[in-house]
Amino acid sequence: MDMIIRVAIWLLNAYSLMILACVIISWVPDLQRNKLAEILSRIVDPFLAFFRSWIPPIGGLDISPMVAIGLLHLAATGLARW
Repeated sequence: MDMIIRVAIWLLNAYSLMILACVIISWVPDLQRNKLAEILSRIVDPFLAFFRSWIPPIGGLDISPMVAIGLLHLAATGLARW
């Protein structure tokens, strides 16, 4: 059971890093046309779409990735304490 929890925490942290990578890629237009960027976008966008549906941009800034990463961090912390 301990191994399953560690793997789940690792996956949550890896997904957080994928979200962060998508955010950084979105700042550089040349990187957006990269095949890896398209794959990351397909993986991350459905999860972020949930947050974007109820968190409007603030001053043109999309804060949904921060909320999503925060939620993933809380989930990983909860699993670690369990």
